Amino acid sequence: MIKIIDATLANIDQYEISREQLLFFCEGMKQIGILDMEISTKVYHMFGTLPEGIRFYLRLDPFQKIADFQGIYKYVISNIENLANCISSFQINDSREVQLLRKHGPLDFVKIVGLDDLLCGNYTFVMKEIMSIFAGKEILFCPENTYDCASALAIIWLGLGGKAVTTSFMGIGNLSATEEVYMAMHVTCRYKPNQSLSILQNLAVWYEKITKKRISPIKPVIGQKIFYVESGIHVDGIIKNPANYEAYEPQLVGKETTIVIGKHSGTNSIKLKCNEHGIDVHSQSDIDLILNKVKQICMEKRSGLTDDEFLGLVREVLADERKKMDC
Repeated sequence: MIKIIDATLANIDQYEISREQLLFFCEGMKQIGILDMEISTKVYHMFGTLPEGIRFYLRLDPFQKIADFQGIYKYVISNIENLANCISSFQINDSREVQLLRKHGPLDFVKIVGLDDLLCGNYTFVMKEIMSIFAGKEILFCPENTYDCASALAIIWLGLGGKAVTTSFMGIGNLSATEEVYMAMHVTCRYKPNQSLSILQNLAVWYEKITKKRISPIKPVIGQKIFYVESGIHVDGIIKNPANYEAYEPQLVGKETTIVIGKHSGTNSIKLKCNEHGIDVHSQSDIDLILNKVKQICMEKRSGLTDDEFLGLVREVLADERKKMDC
């Protein structure tokens, strides 16, 4: 059984945030089925009373006492002994250091952090080596994202038989992105296959408000424009079978496919956009003329057309054609 532990709330200490905002995030995670969350001691104190229905993992510094933090499911510490309710955390910055873990094989629950550049080497061998060292034990894999491949590493780990990964929303804290790893497992029906993920859009708004950072419109899973389609061949493929270009239904994450009119558009795009706005264009010559005008204007302005711009162009072309016919 796959377990995704979200560590967003262990990596937001530098931001101003209210208890209500913390609770909102927890509720969002619960809605998509993530019930394991790692938090910082600062967040622990802000909660006062921990929300129900979530297993909390608390990251402790060496001089903090477990006894001072009650109600925690597991404590994450840098330690080489088997302690009750504790996960021994190891920072591995180079895959060659994995061999050093052999002397810690007797540990029952470990967290492996780092391995940023693992994708550049024999990652399959290294991952299986870690699994071999801690065979039969619980391993929490937490790849870091210095080289922008943490999500890929987390997905590969789960694909090779790993059971648990630590992630964070939008990869905050230099980790793999919760939404990316979740979706990769989701579409393969290995993780919460029947879960609705529309709450992710609200969590994206939450992230922007907390961090004051804008999410890229093409960010996987939660970007506002990930289902925008301009290329004529893509539009044609989606018409025939959406699965040609969409790994999952846009509605799953609260979105819809949007046809964008631009210099790469084709005749099908023109027809669809016209139908979308209740405009009947039956003549192929009219469609071709509209498409030529679109390409000309978009190349001149170096951007696509808004719906209002497109509709204005269509009305202008059709009006000109009627005048010619009347003459």
